[in-house]
Amino acid sequence: MRESGTSARLLLGLLSGQDFSSKFTAAPSLMKRPMQRVIEPLTKMGARIKGRAGFLPLEALPARLCGIYWKQKVASAQVKSAILLAGLYADGKTIVEEPQKTRDHTERMLKIFGANIRTKGSKTYLTKSLLKAQKNIFVPGDISSAAFFIVAGLIIKGSRILIKDVSINPTRMGAVSVLRRMGGRIKISKKRDLFEPLADIEVRSSSLKAITIKADEIPVLIDELPVLMVAASMARGRSVIEGVQELRVKETDRVRSMVYNLTKLGVNIRVKSLKEHDSIEILGVPAFNGADLRSFSDHRTAMSMVVAALAARGESTLDDISCVGKSFPDFLAVLNHLLAR
Repeated sequence: MRESGTSARLLLGLLSGQDFSSKFTAAPSLMKRPMQRVIEPLTKMGARIKGRAGFLPLEALPARLCGIYWKQKVASAQVKSAILLAGLYADGKTIVEEPQKTRDHTERMLKIFGANIRTKGSKTYLTKSLLKAQKNIFVPGDISSAAFFIVAGLIIKGSRILIKDVSINPTRMGAVSVLRRMGGRIKISKKRDLFEPLADIEVRSSSLKAITIKADEIPVLIDELPVLMVAASMARGRSVIEGVQELRVKETDRVRSMVYNLTKLGVNIRVKSLKEHDSIEILGVPAFNGADLRSFSDHRTAMSMVVAALAARGESTLDDISCVGKSFPDFLAVLNHLLAR
């Protein structure tokens, strides 16, 4: 699985209902990330998963699965998807209920491939299905990757960026909604709907204002939080981001990595650990000061720091950029192309 937690969790679901064994190994960083949230529901479906408590490496043994009703305590699209993929091979009905709506790419994909799946309110229902191949599928651009350029366009003076054919799936537009609330000039045009809705996004430099992001918004913008923290750091006033504890179990502790780097850039940022959740408070600054920054071997931290450094006074250094290859190998090439225009 290398460093891909999504691959590990979804494939555990897909392979747990087969009549052959599958062994899962990964890079050392992924072997430190928890898998128990996926293992628990899959085991209740009848999956036979062997390995050390809740972590890779793991082995999925041949098993006959039964559908379950699973009410998630913590909203997670990866866990939901793992259960649904296992449900394709399970006897009976599989139902997943979410506390908050999360990204629905898996449900949309399964539907166009002919799965017996429907969503009503917070629940998704699925029965054993035989999928049918589709001749042509157009995959829109990833909004999480686009978010770095959207924020760069907003905070770097004189910028105008047009990003074409980007997914505007309603379950992925949380970051855009937040940036618009902050006063970001973001225009969406040429909307069309394939199995995923997509559009062109135009961004112009803007004067941003502070905002509060509530905990119930986090599931639809969890991956964009690092670069949203960069935007909040250049907004007028004090921003509050609630419910950030999920950031601690990503490729690195992103709360720690972002606090470290933004402090280096001259931002007043602090973390509050409350009984129900962690929150971050950021007092915006007129400009960043160049600094020596660290990626913590995390792709989203690294790309967020590149965006911040572009808006900083003076020179900045970043200890490692190779980690961006995990999700966006061409990030620097695209960025250099924009800077040259």
